[in-house]
Amino acid sequence: MFRKILAPLDGSQLAERALPYVEALAKQFDAEIIWGWVVQIRPPAVPEYEHASYGVTALLDTSAEKERATAYLQRLQADFAKRQLRSSLRVVESPSIADAIVALAVKEQADLIVKTTYARLGLSRWLHGNIAAQVLQRAPCPLFLVRVSDED
Repeated sequence: MFRKILAPLDGSQLAERALPYVEALAKQFDAEIIWGWVVQIRPPAVPEYEHASYGVTALLDTSAEKERATAYLQRLQADFAKRQLRSSLRVVESPSIADAIVALAVKEQADLIVKTTYARLGLSRWLHGNIAAQVLQRAPCPLFLVRVSDED
């Protein structure tokens, strides 16, 4: 039923709470796991019109974050390989985490996305948005959500 499972992570302990579910599903369906990490590109603090007036495009150096993400995912991949689970990893850059997860699911032809959803309320939810909800609205495949909070 599931041949490819996309597991987007961010290196946090909260995101890692999805790992037991990823492992169980991958074993159950003999599925390949696609470990994903989105390096979020944040706009620079300098107003856009200043860049336009000089003809300069602001580029952010995300190489350190990409290296950290790759090293983290490689450790995870090696750990899961010891348990005879197939996996690959993808580190992508995007201003929108949700858009990148959906695009990665489409590109990799994922049959399932497994991720955590953080319990945010009030102003925090409004400011940060809810990535899981955004992915759910646009995902090309089913989404398996694991609800977690800081108190867990």
